[in-house]
Amino acid sequence: MLTIKRLSARYDPWLLTGLQAIVGVIFFLPLAVYSDPAGWLAAPLATWLSLAYLGIAVGLGAFGLYNAALAAWPASRAAQAINLVPAVALAAGWVWRGESLSPLQLAASLVIVGAVVVASTAPERVVRTESSS
Repeated sequence: MLTIKRLSARYDPWLLTGLQAIVGVIFFLPLAVYSDPAGWLAAPLATWLSLAYLGIAVGLGAFGLYNAALAAWPASRAAQAINLVPAVALAAGWVWRGESLSPLQLAASLVIVGAVVVASTAPERVVRTESSS
């Protein structure tokens, strides 16, 4: 996160997102090739479309927006926003996919959202250090 924060001062966050994706492909491609790529041809079209959606919308879209937030906000604020991912995923699954939402999951989501709200609305503390001169 801190590396992307520093790099985004010099490079476009979407370029950095693309480079992250390329590094991920290079890292995982040997494992994918080793795992019987001949079986991939048997996968239905819906599987490939789902994979494309996950890679483009979820992967590049989400990380691109996060990298853009890192470029625009202090790293501490962007880090707070990333903590909302589990709560948003639960809510989206419940609303759009009709998935069940247990009381424990709801309580945990409320704790997450509450913690992010408290952290983002708390006044910033300035840490002063004594100079050694």
